[in-house]
Amino acid sequence: MMFYQDFSWKFHRTMDITARYAVFDVSDYYARIYAYENDIPGMFSIPAYSGQGNRYYLIFDWKPLRGLEFWIRIAQWRYPKEKTVGSGLDEIKGGVKTEVKAQIRYVF
Repeated sequence: MMFYQDFSWKFHRTMDITARYAVFDVSDYYARIYAYENDIPGMFSIPAYSGQGNRYYLIFDWKPLRGLEFWIRIAQWRYPKEKTVGSGLDEIKGGVKTEVKAQIRYVF
């Protein structure tokens, strides 16, 4: 099973924030669940949810000047019952994995 909630806030005309919080409990990797996620322009994200834990992401979109735009995306997996995340060279000690993406665009 998986439950998630998306949020979107628009502050004035210069900043948007998009977020998701998900809770999942999937028996094993062979029963994984895929869910599309919003991302920064030109990128996409369709992660596979497996195991037991939660995930969130935040996307900040800031337009300080006409033609200039900044994006930053922070996503994090949390597996409270796990001692490692991933396998092989991608293995991380602890039950938390964080991803960060950023992009700057200037259109003239």
